[in-house]
Amino acid sequence: MTKISFTEAIRMEDGKLHNLNYHQKRIDATLRHFWHNEHNDINLQSALSHIMPQDGICKIHIEYNGEGISEITQSEYKIRDIRSLRLVNADDAEYSYKYADRSTLMKLQQSRQDSDEVIIVRNGCLTDTSYSNIALHNKHGWFTPDKPLLPGTMRRSLIDKGLLSAINIKPEHLHNYDTICLINAMMPLGRLVLPVSAIKI
Repeated sequence: MTKISFTEAIRMEDGKLHNLNYHQKRIDATLRHFWHNEHNDINLQSALSHIMPQDGICKIHIEYNGEGISEITQSEYKIRDIRSLRLVNADDAEYSYKYADRSTLMKLQQSRQDSDEVIIVRNGCLTDTSYSNIALHNKHGWFTPDKPLLPGTMRRSLIDKGLLSAINIKPEHLHNYDTICLINAMMPLGRLVLPVSAIKI
């Protein structure tokens, strides 16, 4: 049996858990892929029923594997101070499931040099930062790379709502956009926005 573990980070804002159905779908898909002969006993609604509502933004961190949830923690969340991004080429980068082991991403993040964060370029196309999906804006709206390393829950919900379109985006396309936004379960669209000029090639 595979011993690998996976995580989910769920945003609680002003006492409300957000996008719980998207997190449940990702857990279900992960368990089917890695433990396809076993029954899924993880129900987020039930597992999080003991979580006490809190003011502000709170991160609910869940770690799990084929045997169920092994850890649930709750902590205050503050958005990182990101002011610059650097493109890093990594054609062999792989993070299609939300593994608890993020060493591959952390190694790439160390390539940021004098920037605060990286944007990983795979096979000539933009994907994600080391901890978020990205969205780029121009006069036509918001766009996100169509081949992210990890299809995030926030990204999926924004696409489903028609607020974000998935297209192929290459480094040479960046001049077509004015701003970039980092998005993940903890950061909705518009929370962490930078000018495209903050991206270093």
